[in-house]
Amino acid sequence: YEEAIHIFESLIARPGRDPYHYTYLARALQQTGDLDGAIEVLEEGLDAFPDNASMRTSLGVNIERKRDDSRALPIVDELFRENPANTRAALS
Repeated sequence: YEEAIHIFESLIARPGRDPYHYTYLARALQQTGDLDGAIEVLEEGLDAFPDNASMRTSLGVNIERKRDDSRALPIVDELFRENPANTRAALS
């Protein structure tokens, strides 16, 4: 995962970023146990791409994994209201 982290960090530092670079970087950080880093990356990505449902979902799920339900619930609740088929949000 360390190599993937390096690759995605360099990709989000370039112009013309892709929202999925943030998502994949966050997933790699999550796999190494760095939930705080994953959350930080997703928040940064959402600053650039505020309507990206995938990043919003991942953010809510990662915050829930940290047992910060009071912060996670509004995120996943809004996602589920917007799209009841969003099973990741529904299961959080």
